[in-house]
Parts: sequence; structure tokens; C-alpha cells
Amino acid sequence: MEQMSCTKKEEPDEDANENTGGETMVKINGEDRNLAGMTLTQYLAGTNYNPKRIAVERNGEIVPKARYEETIFQDGDHIEVVSFVGGG
Repeated sequence: MEQMSCTKKEEPDEDANENTGGETMVKINGEDRNLAGMTLTQYLAGTNYNPKRIAVERNGEIVPKARYEETIFQDGDHIEVVSFVGGG
């Protein structure tokens, strides 16, 4: 039987943006990023995440996969992306 565990996937530093004031920021896995106005689908397309093996939490609530396209990041959002890793 395959065991499943979940881990936060590390993102490359090149995607990180520093808050220089006045920018609208979204915190993803603890890092501030200038992504307000972007959809969750757009964000994920620019990452190495496998959408079939992740869960996304926005401001403490799980985002259903069916709502990724309509989920637009807002200034101050806190996003956690967790990827599931199989093991044996």
C-alpha cells in the first residue's frame, strides 16, 4: 500500500518579490509576492506544481480545484500551497 504525506514545495527565489511599499502583495507559503489580481490558475501555470497533487488554502480556507480559475488573489491574501508526495 502506498503511503501519502504532504509537504510544502519550495519555490525558486526568482519568483519572490520584495515589498517596496505601495505594491499590492500576496503572501504565498510565507513569502510576499506582487501577484494581486492574478488568478490561482495563472499563478500555478508559472510554477512546477502538479495541480493533481496539491491542495491550496486561501486565508485559512481550502480552495476547491473547480474554483482555481475564478479565485483572484487580493491584496493581503495568505496562500498556502501543499503538494502531496507518495512514498513506500
